[in-house]
Amino acid sequence: MGKSHLDQRLVYLALRSIFKGADARVRKSKKIHELIQKHHHQHGISNLLEEHNMDMICNVAKTLLEQQVFESTLRAKSRFPEVSEDSQSQSEGQATPSSSASSTETALQSVNKQVPERTYQQIGSPIPSLYPIYLPFSTQHKVLVSVQHMLESACYTFAQKKLRFVLETEGLECAEAVELHRWSNIFQTQQVEFPEDNLEALGRPLPELLRSMTELRHATVHRTRLSANAAIQIISDAESFVKLVKNDTCINGISRLRRETETIVKALKAKKGSLELKLTGMEKRLEAQRADLERQKLEAIENAFKEDRIYILSAGANLERALTLPVTAMYNRAAMEHEPALEADIEEHVCEGETSIYNCRIQ
Repeated sequence: MGKSHLDQRLVYLALRSIFKGADARVRKSKKIHELIQKHHHQHGISNLLEEHNMDMICNVAKTLLEQQVFESTLRAKSRFPEVSEDSQSQSEGQATPSSSASSTETALQSVNKQVPERTYQQIGSPIPSLYPIYLPFSTQHKVLVSVQHMLESACYTFAQKKLRFVLETEGLECAEAVELHRWSNIFQTQQVEFPEDNLEALGRPLPELLRSMTELRHATVHRTRLSANAAIQIISDAESFVKLVKNDTCINGISRLRRETETIVKALKAKKGSLELKLTGMEKRLEAQRADLERQKLEAIENAFKEDRIYILSAGANLERALTLPVTAMYNRAAMEHEPALEADIEEHVCEGETSIYNCRIQ
């Protein structure tokens, strides 16, 4: 299967413990292969290798390296917003392969179990993207289970016609007896002959379709979350395969599911586009309001400083006028201020004199 079917987040989570420091700047395919092979014993990487082809993993890793996703935590969080910050910090702080693998497993479970929540709680932060598109996990799982069931039925029906000896040898008496990834191995090892015209009509190599069947089984059994585009591609591959084995019943069923899924995803994309335009418009309005409030704030500050300066100058002028008054004027002003007090003293002395004269006459 092509690299579009291998969730890039899973590759990032499994490999970020080895592509760090100088190794985060590796770009050559040979070196990438060597590093992954060197650490293939790590739990997260070994799980990845069990389900995916090494070349496919290397291609996805090379893409992420070229886009500098391993070099920057911020770039990685922007690319994979559903990967929790805690899982990132835990992984970056690990020193041993076992602890790194444990962190990766925890993060994988977090990614695979639920629809990534997008929250926006930091004022002043840039508006996050509403992409990539995801279907509700329950819906994705039911669709993939249905496609897997039809693929298994188509493979068993084809084997009854072309590979009956395999069914008899392994005692496979019904479609439910064979897991989907085993059919991929059977078709590869038995080298089933398909008409050349049918193979050319596929539009892609048969091994990629067979790997897509394995990826479908992996996503269904291990509850792997896929982007909507990746899910559509897997369903399209399944449709191509049932056309190759000419199973009309399964062709009709899978084709209908593929069309319905594409219609739903198209509607989701249109809605997300509308929401992002709404958010962008709101952000522009808020920016204009913030600019206007900042302008008002600056004007208020400037006016306050102006009024303060005017008051200071006025107070200084009053004091300077007092300093320029003549000395006599200043004396007269002081005398005038003391006149009320002198008049009060004279009146007091007069009263005292009159009282003394009155007392003498009585005697």
